[in-house]
Amino acid sequence: MQSEESHELTNGISEEKESKETMKSQKADRRKKKLKDKLLKEASKADNRGVCYLSRIPPHMDHVRLRHILAQYGELGRIYLAPEGEVFYPIESSFNVKSTSWSY
Repeated sequence: MQSEESHELTNGISEEKESKETMKSQKADRRKKKLKDKLLKEASKADNRGVCYLSRIPPHMDHVRLRHILAQYGELGRIYLAPEGEVFYPIESSFNVKSTSWSY
């Protein structure tokens, strides 16, 4: 009798372990599916993205102000502003030459 009871207990424990393992694998599968769906949605949105180049922005304009101004025209993803120290201005020659050189 004791062997039958111990056999039943070990079977019960092994069944519990198996059920826990299957539950874990099912949860992992659900997570993978959700992640895959999320990535597919992001990829479909990426097809509609574009880049807008603004050639002249007032000095001291930060990304927060720029986002606030441009948000009225649609959803914005990323905003990249070049540092203020990297401004390129044309230098006109004093010899009235038609070519223009650029300062860096």
